[in-house]
Amino acid sequence: MDLNNTGADITNLPLIVQVSDVNFVRPGPGPAVLSSSVSGTVGAGVDTTVGATVSTFQSTVDYSNTLLGGLVGPPPTPFGANGGDTTGIQAFVVPLLGGGTQDFGNTVSKGTTVVATPFSLSNQFTFTSLSLANGASVQLTGTTQLTAVPAPPTVVLALGGLPALCLGQWLQRRRQQA
Repeated sequence: MDLNNTGADITNLPLIVQVSDVNFVRPGPGPAVLSSSVSGTVGAGVDTTVGATVSTFQSTVDYSNTLLGGLVGPPPTPFGANGGDTTGIQAFVVPLLGGGTQDFGNTVSKGTTVVATPFSLSNQFTFTSLSLANGASVQLTGTTQLTAVPAPPTVVLALGGLPALCLGQWLQRRRQQA
């Protein structure tokens, strides 16, 4: 998301941006990792008043496929009947500038279990107070990702050898019968 002020100065702007989509079916039920990442660049002309502006980002997965499910809002949207999970509220700091540009970022991940498909993924940026002079810009990227946890190699090897073991048992029984 790019915030570019092309008009009059904006002071102490409270800003909430929510993004959500439904009907995700991958990964299927089982262990997974929910990752939440926020990053960006602040350009000259961004005033964060006294100190750096602490802002928040939140990522959620809702197993009832609820649009905006689990976000803190306002208004808060509770998880649906099948529940959900969140990486929690991540604080990130929009840095103070003396001129030029500066980057910032924060990433968190947590283990979870996909309990149903389809599901929704949502995220929310919250700025409590942001001031942008004419010509100032802030670029933000927020990512919410749910990825399957692969089975341990020993399980894959054991399951891969199961047909050979069954074939060996079958051949041994045939020899004993003959």
